[in-house]
Formats: sequence, structure tokens, C-alpha cells
Amino acid sequence: IPNFIRDDKIEMLKKAGLSWITIGLQSGSDRINKELYKRPSKKKHFLKAAHIINKYKVAPLYDVILDNPFATIEDDIETINVLIDTPKPYYAKFFSLNFYLGTELYNVASNENLEHLDDALSKNYLVSERNVINEITKFAPFLSKRMMRRILDLHKHSPESIKLKIYITILKLLTLVIFQPLIYWRVLKNSQNGSYIKTIMVVPNYFKIIFFRALHGWIPS
Repeated sequence: IPNFIRDDKIEMLKKAGLSWITIGLQSGSDRINKELYKRPSKKKHFLKAAHIINKYKVAPLYDVILDNPFATIEDDIETINVLIDTPKPYYAKFFSLNFYLGTELYNVASNENLEHLDDALSKNYLVSERNVINEITKFAPFLSKRMMRRILDLHKHSPESIKLKIYITILKLLTLVIFQPLIYWRVLKNSQNGSYIKTIMVVPNYFKIIFFRALHGWIPS
């Protein structure tokens, strides 16, 4: 939980052998986190925690929820901006929002007569919808701030333009081949206290878990 991350805690845990840590961002929108997910954490708490984790070279995994029908385009852009400002390297896990029967969130969705409420148990929550805003969101852990600002600027002025689609297609290829493997290498190296030899030794163990899960996010379902 971002609010519980403190400098002294992470320092002690790192000395005790901490190598990985998972934190839920879920959304970069304070409105969505508060009103819908009932989370006390704000984006400022998350970013403060992320900077502490980066300071001590712990390998981070940040959870993000996509496909929220209650989120506006402004909410989605806020999430992207938080991911842009999150210090690299990090590994983001993207999940498609599920509405589980018996939860408050399900009742809210049911009152709105949203479709597919009965698919939660059969739906693969690791597979998100194929749309431009999701693809841009998934670029954030890998691309530079300058590249991400460029994409957002193109999207703002013309979200359906051919120019944006071409730009995304090119960046998708570069991300798969270059940027994504480099970021994952850096994350794994942090998990091994910066040791190149140890990192090389553990790469096979994480290849399927990390690379193919990320790759699946770019494949049309």
C-alpha cells in the first residue's frame, strides 16, 4: 500500500534481503481511486513510494487496472501521466477490470445496466480491450517522457489520425524488440543487487512470466 511505504522501512527491508515489491496504483485518478475503488491512496502517495523504492534499487511491480467503464478520458490520461512520472525501471502489470458478484463495485455496475457482468469468472483479466488509450498506457513503463508526451499530444489533437496510428505501430515494434527487454533487464538486475552474473542466471526463470505476459498484451484477442 503506497501510504505505508517509508524510507526507513525500505532501507531495513533491503538490508534484510528484499528484492521485489508489488504496489497497487490501480488508477492515476484520485477520483477513481476514492469514489470507485475506495482506496485511501492518492497519486502523490504512489509517486512518493515509487521514488523511495527506486532509491534503494528494489525491483518494483506496479498494478494498474484498465477497461474501467466509469473512467473518463481525463481519468485515463491521469493514469498515463502518473506512469510517465514513475521512476524507471519498473514492471507494470495491467489488468482488465472485472465486476465480481457480491462486491460493491458489481452493484454499482449493475445499477448502470452494464454489459458482461456475468463474465467475471470466465474472463481473462490479463487481456485488456484493444483500443488506443490502452496501448498508449502500456507504452509508459518503457518509453521516455519525451516520447510519451509526443504520443499524448498527438492523441489530444487527433485521437483517430493516421499519423498517430503509424507512430503507435512503429513504437510498438521498437518497444517489443528494444525498449521492453532493456527495461526488464534493468528490473531483474535490481532484483539481483546489481549483479550481472546473477541476472543472467535468473533470466530463464522470468522469461515466460514477464516477456510473454507483456507480449500477450500487444496481440489482438
